[in-house]
Amino acid sequence: VSPKSPLDGIRSVKLTDLQKVQRRVRDFMIIQGKTSEVMSYPLIGSSFLKRVSWPTTTSLKLINSLSQDHDLMRPSLIPSLLEICEINSKNFERFRFYELGRAYTEDSKTFSKEALHLGAVFVDKDKNPYVDMINVITNLLAGLNVSPEFSERNVKFENPLVPAAWIGNHPFEFQNIRVMGKFLGVVLSVHPLVLRNLKIKGHVTIALFDLSMFENVSVKDKTKY
Repeated sequence: VSPKSPLDGIRSVKLTDLQKVQRRVRDFMIIQGKTSEVMSYPLIGSSFLKRVSWPTTTSLKLINSLSQDHDLMRPSLIPSLLEICEINSKNFERFRFYELGRAYTEDSKTFSKEALHLGAVFVDKDKNPYVDMINVITNLLAGLNVSPEFSERNVKFENPLVPAAWIGNHPFEFQNIRVMGKFLGVVLSVHPLVLRNLKIKGHVTIALFDLSMFENVSVKDKTKY
């Protein structure tokens, strides 16, 4: 038998519903939100968690970590986002960025549970970007055919995306994002006490949204003329 190369059919790749949402989020945040995309490590150290006064701890620790500064699976995107803010604030007075990353929480049944979150950060030395962030997130969710309900902070109902005991929560500039009765997002300004520890001058606003809701839900195209 004469040798011949193997034949394999070339098929188009079909994106999952969540991948389609990620593409739409990226397009919106870059074009409309005027932000840059970043990719941070999913690992973080206990020393930095203490610097940002993160109130919760995690047992999801790597046995053979390369560094003590990156030996824990991050419980939230917020510490990683603040670490990026600390680095860039040394050279820029104002900047915007976002990340599509995963946060890891402990789970008794599966050891750990991971969720895909959108984290967006607006930093400005002079102007408070809190209102601008709310407008961007509102327009983003509208483009995803999501009807959000914004509500002020309530001590009786804790948002699972950010610990209520974190001192970084601003007492007034804080909005929960509820979708179909569930807390799936938050927009908040970081308290000056945390910014002072990181030597960040000015205003920092963070938005988080749990994109895991789109894993089994398709987003319908809504064309407007």
